[in-house]
Formats: sequence, C-alpha cells, structure tokens
Amino acid sequence: MPNIQKVPIKELFNIEKGTLQSLKGVAGEYTFVTASEEWKTHKEYTHDCEALIFAMGAGGSLGRTHYIKGKFIASDLCFILTPKDEKKYPLNLQYYFLYFNFIREKVVAELARGMAKKAINKTNFSEYLLPYISIVQQNMLAQRGMVLSEKIKDVEKLANSIKNKTSILLKKMLAESVRSKELQPEVKTARVPVSVQVVNAPRIFDIQQAVALVLKRFERGEMVVAKMLYFAQKIYQVPLGIQFSAQNFGPYDSAVKKAVTAGLSPRNKFFAKKGSGNTQVLSLGPNANKILKYANSSLARKMNGYLDATISYFSDRDSSSIERLATICKIIEDAKTTDEKIVKEKLHEWKPNRFQDAEVSRTIAFIKQQKWDTKLIT
Repeated sequence: MPNIQKVPIKELFNIEKGTLQSLKGVAGEYTFVTASEEWKTHKEYTHDCEALIFAMGAGGSLGRTHYIKGKFIASDLCFILTPKDEKKYPLNLQYYFLYFNFIREKVVAELARGMAKKAINKTNFSEYLLPYISIVQQNMLAQRGMVLSEKIKDVEKLANSIKNKTSILLKKMLAESVRSKELQPEVKTARVPVSVQVVNAPRIFDIQQAVALVLKRFERGEMVVAKMLYFAQKIYQVPLGIQFSAQNFGPYDSAVKKAVTAGLSPRNKFFAKKGSGNTQVLSLGPNANKILKYANSSLARKMNGYLDATISYFSDRDSSSIERLATICKIIEDAKTTDEKIVKEKLHEWKPNRFQDAEVSRTIAFIKQQKWDTKLIT
C-alpha cells in the first residue's frame, strides 16, 4: 500500500479566485472556464499553465472540478489551483482532478455544511485535507482512473443509445398495433418479441490498432481515416464498435478523435502529424510498433483482409472521392435503398451542392458493383 499523508490544500496548491463574472464573457480565442460543464471563450486570458478549476459558487455546479492546460481565464465562481511546491510535493494534476470529482459530495457536505445553495469559503477550503502519495503512485492511479473514466462514458453512451432505439421500436410497435386494431377490430394481434441489437462499446486501443494499420498502407488526414474505419466496420464487419452518425464531414464518431488524440500524445506516440493546414496528414509515430505488433489478433487479421481487398481502390482516390463514397454509403444504410432519386435528395439535404449528380450516379453504380448495398441495407 502507498504511504499516504493528509496534507492541507494550501500546502499543495496556490489558491486564487477567478476574476471574470460569468455574465460578462466576451467571445474570443481563449478558454473561459465556468463552473458549469459548458465553457465559453474570451478575448483575454489571465493564466497560461496547467491548473485545476474548482467550482465554489452556489448551485448544482458546487464542487465540480475541471482540469485545464494552456491559456485561460476563469469565472469568479471558481478557485484556480496551481501546484505550489513541486520539489516538496510533486503533483499529477489529473490524479487530483479525478480525486476531487470522486469525493465531490463529501467536499460539498463538509465545506458547505450540506447547504446546496451556500458557496464554499476560501479559508475552510484551503485547510481541507487531501491525500498525498508519491508521484509514481499518482501517475499510476491517474492513468488507471482516466481509462476507467473513458470506459464509464462509453458504457453510458451505449446505454443511452440502446434506450433510444428501444423507445423508438416500442413507439412504432404501439402505432402499428393501434392502426391494426382500427382496421381489423375483430382480430387479436399476437405479441411480437422485440430484438434489440447491442453494439459493443468501442475500445480505444482497438481503434488505435485499426488506425495504425490504415496508416501503414497510406497516410491521410483524420477524417479520411475515419471513413476507412466506417467501411471496415459496416462493409467488412471489423468489430470496432464505433457509433457512426451523419456529421458535416461524413460518417463520424468522437471515439475516433479520442483514439487519435490519445495516440498522438507524448506518452504514447503511436501516431504523428505531417504537413500543416489542409495538407496535414496522420502518419505512424515512433512507438507505432507497440500496437502493430499484435498482427495476429482477430481484429488485425480482419482489418488487413479488408485493406488487402480495397487498398488498390482507396490509394488512388482523393479525399473528396472517399468522403463522397462514405456519405452515400451512410445514406443507403439509413434510408435502406439505393434508389438514385432518394439518395440524391438525401445527399442534397445533408451536403447541399457538394457533389455533382454524375459523380453520385457513378458512386452508386460502384457500390452496387461491389455488392456493398446488400451489406448496407441488411
């Protein structure tokens, strides 16, 4: 067990009160951290550092803690916590970010005396005892905690998705039942069992492995790589568990960004960036071998099979062509039809004047030729 000390917050952190009144935010390029979940922007900043932001104002946000790194300004309903004595007490702020949120109700109860509308007093807050353990233990617990936090979010997202799908199915069944009774009141309808398809929550490492296998074949930007993962999952049944939805740039899910961002981090270095602006692409990083070494995994074999079958087509296509193909595939998947009129109408609603009709017709013909439509519609 780690050697745990109880240390007052004021010994671990400098404690400042935010300066900006929440209602006086002026949009700009810097982050304006508020007590709530939604942040704003501001034209000025007061800090350029790594910090914790602790909401001490009254209401439902009381005790919520944020982690931030970079240039920011904070609401006057917040405390700004920055490490005080790094030599005596080395701190991993992500560990304390997780810890504060884990004991949020306890902090509020002890410092605000259980009164939900009473703000936290700075003097009492500064004396609050926090556990201090070695920086090695902090780093280990922070890493485990962040992974667990992401898994919890993924499970919550999956649960909400299943709940929404089930609700839609039940409403449709109820409507069909009412309509059937109105048309044939003398006929008793049997109950039809509802089968809800459960999609596995995405695992960040699986997505990173799939991205690395794509980048091993060719280097493209994140959005094109996301389209490659969409084809892999929907057409070639690679089990990535990504919940693709219709975004401005085509089929996409934030899980892809999470995986790519984590893979780009200095700690992982699975991926790297080349170029800048519109020409920037992803490439394999110096530590890519750490995920590419699992070449015999089931996911890697399926992913490589998909790439072997399609890479000759994709490597010769520009980003716009791949975006068009993925977008039309998503429309066919959602609309359950390859009827050109319907597909073109949906495409125009989604991306007005983005693609020419002749291009769309050729793309639909390609999808039918490859027999992808049978997999998209089923």
